[in-house]
Amino acid sequence: LDAHRASHADLSGQVISIYRDFQANPAAIHAEDVRDFLNSWLIGHIKGDDFAYRDLCVGHAAAHAAHAVSFLGDADTPRLDWSDIRIMLVDDNPNFRKLVQTILKAIGVRHLELVDSCDKAAALLAKRPADVVLCDWVMEGMPGEEFVAYVDRMELPSRVIMLTGYSKAVLRERVRGLKVFDYVEKPVRARELLDTIARAALTVRLD
Repeated sequence: LDAHRASHADLSGQVISIYRDFQANPAAIHAEDVRDFLNSWLIGHIKGDDFAYRDLCVGHAAAHAAHAVSFLGDADTPRLDWSDIRIMLVDDNPNFRKLVQTILKAIGVRHLELVDSCDKAAALLAKRPADVVLCDWVMEGMPGEEFVAYVDRMELPSRVIMLTGYSKAVLRERVRGLKVFDYVEKPVRARELLDTIARAALTVRLD
């Protein structure tokens, strides 16, 4: 058990290292590296090392109680089926699109649309609305602010999350009156991004 705890500590250290390197220089972290790490963690460690503890958890009341709590940390929060959520990412940076795609695919998202402009996103949403739209604030052509207003006018059920290099306080002031579900600052933190998407998706499901 001590060796297993040590392996978890090692994985945590790798995550912290990747995060710090990304904050210092986003261009230094490649999507393929993150993908390879996630594959090693999800497939190698979980299916290999963690699976050895399966018999200790099956039929264990405390283990089942812990499993009943969603990753959001609230036992009263409905569980989220990531495979059923439709997500659109609107960003003109191909490396960022690849990074977010890697994160979302790793947790089971199957319906993900990657778009490089707000104009294209608006046309696609008119045909097939997404549950959650992640949109960069600074874009060529139609800016993020105009895109949010467009989604609002169409009365789509989509929840829009703005991605920005500005502080949240600054952006909230600039989009006052527009229906933005929440904001995520760049460089993004995977946990914050997933938490925000989950909260947005749950409000769509509860409507």
